[in-house]
Amino acid sequence: MGVVPSQRSSPFSRDTSQLLYLPLAQHATAQPQADQLTLHIRASAGPTDLPQRLSAIAAAIDPSLVIEDVRSASAEQAQAITPVRITVLATAGLGIFAIALAALGVFGLTAFFVAQRIPEIGVRVALGASPPGILRMVLRQALELAAIGLFMGGLGAIALGGVLRSQFVNASPLGPFTLGRLALVFLGVVVLASWLPARRAARVDPMAALRIDA
Repeated sequence: MGVVPSQRSSPFSRDTSQLLYLPLAQHATAQPQADQLTLHIRASAGPTDLPQRLSAIAAAIDPSLVIEDVRSASAEQAQAITPVRITVLATAGLGIFAIALAALGVFGLTAFFVAQRIPEIGVRVALGASPPGILRMVLRQALELAAIGLFMGGLGAIALGGVLRSQFVNASPLGPFTLGRLALVFLGVVVLASWLPARRAARVDPMAALRIDA
């Protein structure tokens, strides 16, 4: 008898299960219906030659033994993480969709603000404001709103990272470098979504804008 290290119930989970290891003969006596066994073998043969060699060895021991479903450790691991991979891909797809919705929302909100401020922009241009200055003004306002969203999203990401780290093995928290790259991507989306409304504001004709105000 002896004690072995704790084993995780899942490759990604921190939960451990209490297991009892029984000798093969005792296990077969306790559960006669258990007629299938899984063997882990370290072999130098390639994946194409291994099934034939294992069948030959099993036939030499007992002709009634059947060797089937021979897979490599990498194939077994790939099958084990397939549900997690599908979940990750679905989550990534939802994330891309959310970014597209956010870009559409930023575009609509910026366009609305520009439309509401056409008379003001016309006055600014009439008083000497340059088109690049108007462009920077609109983009700056959009980025100020984005900064608030980044702050709130960063807090949520840090909290979620702590939850994932407590539940999954090797789930590292979001570091400053990762958060910085995500922030740059988000800011890039905001700038692209605000660019067309900002260009429209920069091209405002002051005389037309003043007539609208009148």
